[in-house]
Amino acid sequence: MHKEKFILIVFILLLINYSCSNSTNPEDISSIAISHVKNIQWNLVSVEISSNKVNVNNFEPFRIVLLSDKIWGTDNCNSLYGNYAVQNDKLIITSGGITEIACPSRNLFSFEHLYGNPKIMKRGRELVLIKNDTTYVYFSNYTMDISGQNFLNDTLALNNSNDNDITFFDSLGLYPKLILSSNREFNIQWYNKPPENTFMINHYSGIFGINENIGILFTKINGYYEGGVSLVNRNLVLRIMAANKFEYNNNILKLINTQTSTCYEFKK
Repeated sequence: MHKEKFILIVFILLLINYSCSNSTNPEDISSIAISHVKNIQWNLVSVEISSNKVNVNNFEPFRIVLLSDKIWGTDNCNSLYGNYAVQNDKLIITSGGITEIACPSRNLFSFEHLYGNPKIMKRGRELVLIKNDTTYVYFSNYTMDISGQNFLNDTLALNNSNDNDITFFDSLGLYPKLILSSNREFNIQWYNKPPENTFMINHYSGIFGINENIGILFTKINGYYEGGVSLVNRNLVLRIMAANKFEYNNNILKLINTQTSTCYEFKK
């Protein structure tokens, strides 16, 4: 009888030890290596106050990008542009400002948590900003290393597409050109009229990322569009930048927009 009690006690102790060792403890928070988080679109996914989480799905998407020395952010209406530094695990925005477009019909998340030198750290795969007793949690699905891709640091020209608006560029005889750099930056340029009639070439630029499921994400940060003609050329470029899949074979980069069922082949 005593032996059976002893075995039972040992079993319970082992069970307690097992459940403790396999508990879902929070990820450790650590200092960031800025090279691992810059030029990535980080999406605000939750706000933690004490042990509670605030549902941010009721707000417009809120995104930030840390560039080399500048920060960009958007609440899906206005944009933040400024200089920043990370010192002693603190995000310090030193200059810049926020646009003042009115979007009264949208529920916008405030930029305020980015100011006041919040702590900026990593928690597993998450980027977190900690201010007072509140943790702002950011996440990205597009953090995969891109250094092994063969389409980087070359000028790629649109060569073929099933997008009906490609006829605009067929008639012009000049096609959009795309550069994807090894530091996750992109630039797309195009003419919408003959070069001799163009004041400045149209362009959009920003950052991009890929994931292990051949997904791709473009984040437009800067741009110029001269206009003056039909918008079909600009709309085609916007559909290119909304591509969410890619393939690369035989020196052809195919960008696929699954929402519009259009694809765009770029060639060196």
